[in-house]
Amino acid sequence: MTTEADKLNYIIVTIENDFDFVRIENSATIDKIYDFYKNQILSLEKEESVYYLYLGFYFHIQKNDEKMKEYLLISAELGNSHAMFHLGVHYDDVERNLEEAKKYWLMAIESGNNTEAMNNMGCYYMDVERNLEEAKKYFSMAVENGDDSNANINLGDIYFDERNLEEAKKYYSKVDCFNANYGKASNRIGMYYYDLEKDEDDEKTNIEKAKCG
Repeated sequence: MTTEADKLNYIIVTIENDFDFVRIENSATIDKIYDFYKNQILSLEKEESVYYLYLGFYFHIQKNDEKMKEYLLISAELGNSHAMFHLGVHYDDVERNLEEAKKYWLMAIESGNNTEAMNNMGCYYMDVERNLEEAKKYFSMAVENGDDSNANINLGDIYFDERNLEEAKKYYSKVDCFNANYGKASNRIGMYYYDLEKDEDDEKTNIEKAKCG
């Protein structure tokens, strides 16, 4: 007999290279997602938003963008912020439609405090609009709502480029060691201490020169 844990594991393994797992609260919904993933049995009843979200995930993996959008839109209309976020990613990465991407990321932020959408809005203002104050606003929003990795590295980068090394160090120090950019954050913290020590050495040299004068 296939247990609920087995079904969840099957779902996770199916999506793990493309998507992070989004929690499924209802046991019946787990069964129906599993039935579709395993045997392509589609429920004809009106389902929870997370069911359509996972159908969208499945069709993305199958490289069927039209079906993916169809089910993500249904999920988004039912209020699922993860579906809104991934619609934004699709419009950004595939259709190159930044206005639609922004629309769905803002919806995800407003409806569910979606930190991935906050981080992507920060990246939009940092890389496209070159509006660093708006970028800081969205990255800070993501950090305040629990994003302890990507938003911190992005805030650190902004402050590092502004030569505000104290602020940069504060955010780099919060980057999770499992984050892909952890090495970069650690390296830049090292550069912070190098610059700090260099400034202290320069100050000592200036004091000595003053004494000699």
